[in-house]
Amino acid sequence: MLTGTFNAAQGIYQFNGHHYKPRWYANSIRNTDIREIYNLVVQGYDAKPNPKWQKTILVTYKQRWDIIKQHYEVIYAMAQLHYYDDALPIGQVPAWAAPFQQSGGALIHEYAPGKIAWLRDESKFANDVYLFFLDSPPPAPEPTPPPPVAPLALARNWLITGTLGFFKINLTIKGIDNV
Repeated sequence: MLTGTFNAAQGIYQFNGHHYKPRWYANSIRNTDIREIYNLVVQGYDAKPNPKWQKTILVTYKQRWDIIKQHYEVIYAMAQLHYYDDALPIGQVPAWAAPFQQSGGALIHEYAPGKIAWLRDESKFANDVYLFFLDSPPPAPEPTPPPPVAPLALARNWLITGTLGFFKINLTIKGIDNV
């Protein structure tokens, strides 16, 4: 079984050291608008050169699929499934995804965060991958947050001089402010 990685933030897949971006992509985990998910799936399904064929990568998991199918159950026949399930062995299709598998749409199993397995015939990968993906540069590195700024210590000296009654005062007070 062919395994790879998935950068969910940028939607970039990696197999055999090569990076791919889906031609049509509907990530129901990041996008909760079910109507928009449906529209993205339909765009890929209707697109040329093979209209009326499953081309959109639908990223989902059981609970999200249960919500989607209440409104658009026909999606299973219009999309390629990238499902997240870390409880199953690599490559096993869960019962809730059976309609995708029966229609030839079970494509990718994400078995751990960012770790994926290609479910189609590995010997046909070189041809099949371009049905659903385009070549892509590697994902851009995640921006690293700047280090926290250390509190700035400001030293202040106050000099108090004068007289208090018949006492002469010459007093210096040192203070540090943490900002």
